[in-house]
Amino acid sequence: MTAPPFSKDDLRAEAIEVFLTLKSAASFAFQVNGQHEDGFSCLYQPIFSDDERNDADKSQIIEYLIAAYDYCFDPDALFSIGAMRSWLAAFCLLASSLERMDQFNFPLQSTGHSFSAQTSLCIRTYRTMEARMKIDEPTEMQEDLSVEEIALLANMTEGAVRNAMSENAKDRLRHHRNEQGQISIHPIDAADWLSRRRGFVTKKGENRDIYEARRRLDTATTLAEFLAALNALRQRWHKESKMVGTYELCYLGVPIETEERLFAGQSDVAFDDAKRIFENFGLSMDDTARYWHLVAQAHASSGR
Repeated sequence: MTAPPFSKDDLRAEAIEVFLTLKSAASFAFQVNGQHEDGFSCLYQPIFSDDERNDADKSQIIEYLIAAYDYCFDPDALFSIGAMRSWLAAFCLLASSLERMDQFNFPLQSTGHSFSAQTSLCIRTYRTMEARMKIDEPTEMQEDLSVEEIALLANMTEGAVRNAMSENAKDRLRHHRNEQGQISIHPIDAADWLSRRRGFVTKKGENRDIYEARRRLDTATTLAEFLAALNALRQRWHKESKMVGTYELCYLGVPIETEERLFAGQSDVAFDDAKRIFENFGLSMDDTARYWHLVAQAHASSGR
C-alpha cells in the first residue's frame, strides 16, 4: 500500500479556509436576504471563543472530513454514517459554489486564491468516501462505480484505469455499459481488481470476504468450487439485505425454490431464471455460461 495521495494536515488546512470563507458568504447572504439559507446549516455551530480559526478547526464538519479521510486511507478505520454523509454532501456542494462566488469577492480567506473544485482536497475526500462506501457498504440496489471513482480509490489517473479495461490488459478490470451508455463497474468487480492495486487501501475487516469469494469464483475449475464461492457471495448479500421482502422480490419473480436448486447445482433451472439470479449478485453472462458448463461437466462425469 502506498502513502495517501495527500496528508490529513493539508486537508484540514483547506477545510478551515473553505469553512471560514463559506461562513463569510453565509453572513453576506443573511445581510442581503434577512435570513439564513437552509443550505448553510452545516456551518452553524456554537461560539467557542473569539478565535474563529480555532473554532473552525473544532467544528463538527471538520471532524466529519477528518473521519472520512481516515475511513478512505486507514485500513483499520471503521465508519459510522449517521448525519456525516448528508453534512459532508452539503458542505462540498457549498464549497463547489465558491468557484461562482469569485464575482462577489469571496476567494479563500487567508490565501486570497480562487477555489477549484477540481483540485479541492475536501471534495476529493468526499468523492473517495462515496466511492468507498459502494464497496464497503453494499446496498440492495448495488450501485455501480464510475471510472472516476475507481481512479480515486486506486490513486491512479482515469486514463490508466481505462487502459486496464482494454482486452489485452494483463489484469483486466471487468466492466459494462449502463443504460445511459456510460462505463460502469460493479462493486464486486471493483473490489476484486482494486485489491491488487498498490494505491488501494484494503480494509482488514469483514469486507475482505467478498473480495476472496469473487476471486474464488473466477478461478473455480469444478462445480463444487464454483458453488462454494457463489454461496459465499449469496450469504453476504443476505446479510446486507435489511429491507423486509427484499429476499422474495430481488429475483424478479423467480421462486425461492428455483434459487435453492440453482445453488445446489441442479441442471433443471431455466436459463432465464438463472440469469436473473446471477444478475442480482452482479455476475455476468460469462459467469452464467461458466456455471452451466461446470454443471454439465459434473453431471457428465457422474453419468447422469
